Amino acid sequence: MTADFDMTVPGHLESGGLARRAIDAKYPMLPTSVKDDLWLLVTELVTNAVRHGGAVNQPIQLEFRRRNGSIRVHVVDPGTDFEAPPRPTSGDSSGGWGLFLVDRIADRWGVQQAPSGTCVWFELPIGAAT
Repeated sequence: MTADFDMTVPGHLESGGLARRAIDAKYPMLPTSVKDDLWLLVTELVTNAVRHGGAVNQPIQLEFRRRNGSIRVHVVDPGTDFEAPPRPTSGDSSGGWGLFLVDRIADRWGVQQAPSGTCVWFELPIGAAT
């Protein structure tokens, strides 16, 4: 299995699908439950980058790093006005579920400044054997 990869997707709401296909290609041996969580969280963060991070028609950088039985994902958008929200407690029918899901599913996550904007990252356990 490829341990690390980077990709750039365009700032469109459909770009989560591009990321999911890349995950399938690069990590074909991931357990289905891990892959489902990875797909969901990456899609949510790409969507957030487009809707809230200034990435409409701008590139979104994704970095995938496999280390010590986990995978760390960085989603970098060009937005610079992001302030880390308090830990989310829920969403509603109009949205707001992205960071709530990241908070509930990921082992760890955070927000940090990146040279090209804002980075939201998360870590998921994948096991040592994958």
